[in-house]
Amino acid sequence: MIENSPFMSWLYHILSVQAASRLIGSIEIVVAIGLIASLKFPKIGAFAGTAATFIFLGTLSFMFTTPGVWKTVDMVFLFYSY
Repeated sequence: MIENSPFMSWLYHILSVQAASRLIGSIEIVVAIGLIASLKFPKIGAFAGTAATFIFLGTLSFMFTTPGVWKTVDMVFLFYSY
């Protein structure tokens, strides 16, 4: 999905697939810790909330940039395939 994203495909030009995955996961964990820390430190929460919003929008954008996501399926086949 990252490969097809106009916002994140640049990662694969400078990092391997594994390194890009680790970077994204690490950022998400840091943001989650920031959201938890916001209970005590509101300024950290404001930054973490903004970052979480961008992560959500970036992930949501995969639905529009990944080929085959909106592929239609014949529902009759699904119900009568047993």
